[in-house]
Amino acid sequence: MVKLILARHGETLWNVEKIYRGRSDVVLDEVGIKQAELLGKYLTNYGLAAIYSSPLKRALDTANIIARYQKIGVQITEGLIDFDYGKWQSLPEQEVKRLYSTLFNE
Repeated sequence: MVKLILARHGETLWNVEKIYRGRSDVVLDEVGIKQAELLGKYLTNYGLAAIYSSPLKRALDTANIIARYQKIGVQITEGLIDFDYGKWQSLPEQEVKRLYSTLFNE
């Protein structure tokens, strides 16, 4: 039986600050690196056959950390890239609420 494991990238400063990341290439923070390390260790005995990642640095770095524990490579997959938030991208949530209150509240 095939199992599919989905994992989100580790934490970034923009996650903490509630900034819309979207397709902005934000790096993992120290917590995010530690999270990826812990997940890599946790998955050690799973014997993963493949690891796929978005090309964005936060996702790719998370995947590469996990892949070190599996001793396999990461396959970059454009289809896994994050949403394009348009004008909201790179803005803090509070700014989005202020500028686009009607859309935000729908």
